[in-house]
Amino acid sequence: MDKRTVGCLGGGQLGRMMVQAAHRLGVRMVILDPLGAKSPAGQVAEDSVTGSFKDAEAISELASRCGVLTMEIEHVNCEALEKLHQAGVVIHPLPSVIKLIQDKYLQKVHLQKAGVPLPDFEVVGSEADLHVIGERFGYPMMLKSRLGAYDGKGNAVVKNAQGIKEAMESLGGKMLYVEKWAPYKVELAVMVARGVDGAMNVTIKTYPVVHAVQRDSICFTCMTPPLGVSAAVQELAQKVATDAVTCLGDARGIFGVELFLLHDGTILLNEIAP
Repeated sequence: MDKRTVGCLGGGQLGRMMVQAAHRLGVRMVILDPLGAKSPAGQVAEDSVTGSFKDAEAISELASRCGVLTMEIEHVNCEALEKLHQAGVVIHPLPSVIKLIQDKYLQKVHLQKAGVPLPDFEVVGSEADLHVIGERFGYPMMLKSRLGAYDGKGNAVVKNAQGIKEAMESLGGKMLYVEKWAPYKVELAVMVARGVDGAMNVTIKTYPVVHAVQRDSICFTCMTPPLGVSAAVQELAQKVATDAVTCLGDARGIFGVELFLLHDGTILLNEIAP
């Protein structure tokens, strides 16, 4: 059994579930979170560091107590993690993978180059850009922040041309991109676990496909098998999710892949998160 202590950047509900799973495997965990031992994960972990997962000193303190680092959220200090990685600290997923995932637009560009099916999207630099794109995409459109978005935060629906200014202002007007509206039937999700075995051969497994039910842009519940979704479509969803994670390169860890199932049976990837 691997006896290394695992350090996790972020102590929210996902971190808590990670710690609970680690307990069953006999793995010791230390959490870095602004709430420290009072965070959801810190309450059940063996140890914790109180501090921001964007603070380089706090991340270094966490690394000094652990044999390997991971994270429950992508909004971390990748520059600090990269320095630690270069110094020999084991980090999964790699900081370079997390940095790519952080910028939702660059993530989409990378996935598109790999042939992963996506909604049409374009970078937005100004209101004028959005007017031109709106003429091609039609309305509504989904305007998104490239950085820092989660649980519906950082998104704004552009209902029509008259709503462009308000949508831009609501997201700060900078570092934005827009997606063509995806009129999906069901939102699906697949957890993909990718790693290597003892002989350093790549292993990749998927959890069952779930129907992700959202309330106020936050996941309320997940149901599997997804009602009304055929086995063939579920297999397609797992393939799209696996292809997406594989194209990230040496990406080790568990990734949540969000997908849209359209009414015609098409699967489009929404986004990937660690």
